[in-house]
Amino acid sequence: EEGFEAVYSYATLGSYASTWMRPTAALLIVFVSDEEEQSTWEVSDFYNYLTTLRSRVYVASVVGLGTSTCADQVGERYLELTQDFNGNEIDICSSDWTQGVEEASKAYEPIDHLELSEIPEEGSIVVFTDGIPQPGSDWEYDGSTNIVYFIVIPADGALVEVAYFLD
Repeated sequence: EEGFEAVYSYATLGSYASTWMRPTAALLIVFVSDEEEQSTWEVSDFYNYLTTLRSRVYVASVVGLGTSTCADQVGERYLELTQDFNGNEIDICSSDWTQGVEEASKAYEPIDHLELSEIPEEGSIVVFTDGIPQPGSDWEYDGSTNIVYFIVIPADGALVEVAYFLD
């Protein structure tokens, strides 16, 4: 039951440590345990370690949530880390984890399209990422759905704007 150590070992010491994830990708960690986290890491130290791995880290914990839990122990250290990242806490005793797991993963889905609010004049669309116009090869417009699809997915946290003249 050393969840923190397992993450550290895989992400830093494992044979795929340098290639397992794109450097710009967000990191989602889901802990599932019916016991307390038992590694030697202090929660604050593990939090700091995770923030050095990625600029966007999300944590969800499927653990015993309270003293009346069906789990062997309350996952207090997992819960503390999850709260530090404003993550999702899911009761391991729940018969359905679907909503909590779905909620935990929503923030990590890349934005691959934008629906326009008006019909643009043909050929007038310009896509900006962080104020910089993007080449037409990085996106495409589907007039039948009025959606701009990104061929090159914008980076995490980028401001994407679509400008156009009205038809």
